[in-house]
Amino acid sequence: MEAHCKIAEGGGRLSPRVYFHDDTKGATGLVHVGFIGPHRYVRNASTN
Repeated sequence: MEAHCKIAEGGGRLSPRVYFHDDTKGATGLVHVGFIGPHRYVRNASTN
């Protein structure tokens, strides 16, 4: 899931993130949350 938002500023890899897929205009009409937690648990080629 590409779309995400930070919950706190300035925490770097410890700042919680929410990764989601917005399908509100699609087949399900829902927002699907894929992950909530510290950024350090998310694979990222630019930081890992």
